[in-house]
Amino acid sequence: GARGDSYYEYLLKAWLQSGRRDDQLRSMYTEALHGIRSRLLKRSAGNGLLYVAELDGGTVKDKMDHLD
Repeated sequence: GARGDSYYEYLLKAWLQSGRRDDQLRSMYTEALHGIRSRLLKRSAGNGLLYVAELDGGTVKDKMDHLD
């Protein structure tokens, strides 16, 4: 959801700020993206729009938050 995505943003930003030298940060970011793509990237019924579902306590919820 909207609350958790900053973690992924900070991984990417921290890796870039390291001059792209911190392999652990890059690995953590890459692994997180793989998980998002494999578990949370969905297509809506009908028009097939792509969205990122929400993971809540291990359960995938077919909804997407928006930032206010």
